[in-house]
Amino acid sequence: MENQSKRTAVYRRGVPTDPDIKMLREKWPESVLSPGSVIPYADVEALLGCRRGSSRFNGVTTRWRKLIEQDAGILFKCIPGEGFAVLDNIGKLGVGIEKSNQAVRTAKRSVVILSRVDALALPREERVRFDRTNMRNSAIITISQTKTTITLPEL
Repeated sequence: MENQSKRTAVYRRGVPTDPDIKMLREKWPESVLSPGSVIPYADVEALLGCRRGSSRFNGVTTRWRKLIEQDAGILFKCIPGEGFAVLDNIGKLGVGIEKSNQAVRTAKRSVVILSRVDALALPREERVRFDRTNMRNSAIITISQTKTTITLPEL
């Protein structure tokens, strides 16, 4: 029993992903990730030694893609049945718009849910959270309905 606790104590937070991420970054460095290129799922599965869809595959590849985005500004799109596609600027714009639309839909759903809360029955601290959330939702929805375009200065 004591021997088993010694083995599991090392991985209390899960098996480290850094070695796998290092392998992915060595196999596909930022310099070869050009817009439009696709990294096949099969190649990633073979390198990691785990099946696509497993928790390990999802955890490692998600962290790897986030690190690549933070370090090099490269974004990926998952193409079902194929692999990870490197996005060009138009693709990045599409993802940004999609995320913005999701935020608006989420804010609208939040308004519906909060409309079912009896705000007067809430304790003072919770009433502050309630009001703050309503103000944030209002700002998101108002901005989404604005039809004017913002002119940015040229660099």
